[in-house]
Amino acid sequence: EISQEVLEEQELTLRKRLEEELAAQRQCVYNNLCEEVVDDGVAVMTKEMAEEEMRLVKAELHRQRLERCSQQCKDDLLVEVVDEVIEEVAMEVYDVDVVMKLDRLNATEKIVKTLRCRRFLQIWRKKYMAEIRAKRSLLDFPSAPSIKAIGEQIHELVPHRPDTRISHKSFYIGERAQLSIESPMDVIQDQLHLNVHLSMASARHMLNNLVMWRPLDVTNIVNAPLQRAFQSWKDRGLIEPDTTSLQWKLVLSLPSKEQTSTSEESMFSKWIRTKLCKGHEREALLQSTPSYEGEVLSKYHMKTGQKERAGLCIRCFQGAWSDNQEISVRKKDLLKGTSAVVFILPCLESLQGLSKSLQLAMWKKQKVRLHQILKQKPESPAVPLILIIPSVLSSSNISLQELDENLELSSLGKQGLISAIHIAQPFVGGQEQLLQCFEDWTAQVTNCLRFAVSHIPVPPKLRVKPVSDYIEDAIVEFYKSTVYEDLRVRTKHQLLHQSPNTLLSLYNEVVEHAAMVCSSGSLAQISWPAPDFDESVAAGHPVSSWNSEAHMCDLYELVSKMRLPYFRYSDLEADDWSTACNDVWAFVAAVTKKDTGFAKIGLHHKVAELLSRCKKVFRQFCWLANRDGPCEPSYINMAWTDLIDACIHYKLVSLRTGHLNIRRQDDELVEDDLDPEEMLVFYQESELDDWEPPVVWQDALRDTESAGAGLLKSTVENASITLDRMEADSMETSTVNEGTV
Repeated sequence: EISQEVLEEQELTLRKRLEEELAAQRQCVYNNLCEEVVDDGVAVMTKEMAEEEMRLVKAELHRQRLERCSQQCKDDLLVEVVDEVIEEVAMEVYDVDVVMKLDRLNATEKIVKTLRCRRFLQIWRKKYMAEIRAKRSLLDFPSAPSIKAIGEQIHELVPHRPDTRISHKSFYIGERAQLSIESPMDVIQDQLHLNVHLSMASARHMLNNLVMWRPLDVTNIVNAPLQRAFQSWKDRGLIEPDTTSLQWKLVLSLPSKEQTSTSEESMFSKWIRTKLCKGHEREALLQSTPSYEGEVLSKYHMKTGQKERAGLCIRCFQGAWSDNQEISVRKKDLLKGTSAVVFILPCLESLQGLSKSLQLAMWKKQKVRLHQILKQKPESPAVPLILIIPSVLSSSNISLQELDENLELSSLGKQGLISAIHIAQPFVGGQEQLLQCFEDWTAQVTNCLRFAVSHIPVPPKLRVKPVSDYIEDAIVEFYKSTVYEDLRVRTKHQLLHQSPNTLLSLYNEVVEHAAMVCSSGSLAQISWPAPDFDESVAAGHPVSSWNSEAHMCDLYELVSKMRLPYFRYSDLEADDWSTACNDVWAFVAAVTKKDTGFAKIGLHHKVAELLSRCKKVFRQFCWLANRDGPCEPSYINMAWTDLIDACIHYKLVSLRTGHLNIRRQDDELVEDDLDPEEMLVFYQESELDDWEPPVVWQDALRDTESAGAGLLKSTVENASITLDRMEADSMETSTVNEGTV
């Protein structure tokens, strides 16, 4: 027991010692950890303080740099401004002190020179007046005539003469020198007469030159024929009675400079350009060489009556075109609106006086040039052709048959490009009688212009409407009139509306017909109006691009957007009203698509009222027919005509408000707040009236005529049977439920 106690005591002592050692170790570890944590914290705080101090130092340095830079910029700017101000002040001082002083010196110098010139002029004038007075005094008081005969006087004056004869009031005093025996008065009178004759000849030559090269009075030449054409068209009903504006465009085609072989031919080409050119840029235009696009020699408006006015344009081309130039002329419609063509050929001797091969080559070039002019303009209408063939020899002549063979005029007439032909053959070889030649040229050109105006083509008789009015009128005439007439007959015989897809087929065919009419190919072939008058708004003509290919495509696309999608049945076997309503709303969604305008709201409101009214009317029929509970309509009881009419109205409203249009990339640059400009439609009424309903609608009309009466009553009976079946099913279900309970 004692040893056991001693052992326990020793173990307890050993345990205490171990615990004390463990506690000491723990305390040591704790102290070490605390010191490390403190050291780490101090190091972190020191680093943060150092970084903060460094950040403050950098900020201070940055601020100082900014201040220095700002101060430097201010100093530089101040120096620059001061330099500019000093320069302005220096320029003002320079202007005042130097420039004005130089101006005063120049003015003074001019005055001094003028005074000196005045002094010399006065001295010269005094001497000249003295000479004039001396001459007049001699004329007033001539010397007394001699008593001796003229022969004796001459012999005393010139005793040794080689020839003693007196001829033409003069005699020889040497081999070549002559002396007049006329009196001083006769000599002075002869000199005065000579000066007068020379002055009159110079004035006559200058006047003839002015008359020869001044422009023709085209207004006076074409005014009377245009008035007669205006009145004739109105009397025959070819144009509208309220038409007050007309366009007359003359195309002049000159041979190229390489094909003008003589100076007379070049002068004639230059002369005809000059006579037909009129305007404030006339001199600069005549000195320049026309490009392949031609030049507008004259363009102005004139009055042809009390209210009528006409636009006159003369465009000149020179030479033939290459393929690229021909395409460019076609794209720019430079020949559109042409009313007459004046085609000038080379000199007749250059066409007939060559070898056979050269003649054929020359005629071929002229034929190509003529066909290019006539075929690059739209085909309709045909225009008069004036052929001018100058000749150097008065005996030269050419027949119409020869011109037809070489230029193929008959083929041009068969193609509907020319309506009449006039030939002029001016004589250009009389250089010794230019004035008579120019008078003959003027007379022939005047006759050519009168011929061209007397055969002016009739402008097209087109109908013009805004696109919305055009489509609405077509829909009313070809769709609504026949649909509502058919609906009246069906209502009279108690028949229901036509199926939706039948009505949609008719409507879409009407829209397609309207789109084809307003973009018809015959419209693209109309050569009217001339693009030269596009800037003239007062004339009231449309822009020349109304029948361009791009505009026609835009019109077709815009009108085609008026189509409606076909009605899709979600379930062909379903006949309940809820399915019909869902299909109707799906059809409306397909019509409106992503539109968010007020027209969509109006359409939804109309469709909701239409569905409610159809259901209400059908229930009233059920009450009147069976006098029992309410019954539901089905697909065939829907007012499809009213539904499609509401969709058509939505399309028209969207078109008028600009929501239905043609979107392009360029349109994104246009501001949204601008009102859209509605496109105009030009069409021929005969093409619009050439309409035939589709076969589907014709079959539907025959079905209306052959269908029996009372279809509405059968639908009410079917609805009543359906209602009775539903009530029986509900009663059976309730009985089963009660039995189960």
